[in-house]
Amino acid sequence: MTNLRKIFDDYEVIIEGKGQFGRYDQLFKLTRKPDTQITLDLLQKYVTQLQQKHPQRGFRLKKRGKFHIIDQTLYREDGKRKQDRIPIYFNLETQEIFVPDSYIERKPRLANYILTRTLGALGIAKVKYYKTLAKAIEGERA
Repeated sequence: MTNLRKIFDDYEVIIEGKGQFGRYDQLFKLTRKPDTQITLDLLQKYVTQLQQKHPQRGFRLKKRGKFHIIDQTLYREDGKRKQDRIPIYFNLETQEIFVPDSYIERKPRLANYILTRTLGALGIAKVKYYKTLAKAIEGERA
């Protein structure tokens, strides 16, 4: 089995954004909502919505061992390999969420985006303000 990183513990999802009408660069953190339960019914409803909205993507819910996995088909309709898929592993017994290490290391921004959208849509997590980054002096910008 591949190495999995536990979301919220082993890996913090931090998203770059803008604040004050785009004047400041800010960071936002994906945080778990308290007292939320991940259920098989919840995952199945979400995957069904994705299948209806994006039938060409091939979304599916798989069961492998103790994990339920939201994933897509590996290849596009034209036979080329997809570059923008990231499987998300859910352990319903322990209520934990995992993502394979390799996806986070290769495409961290894509992983953060997909986790934010998926966990937000499932009602498991929400984005909270983390901090404002220092603004560069106008003369020093390239």
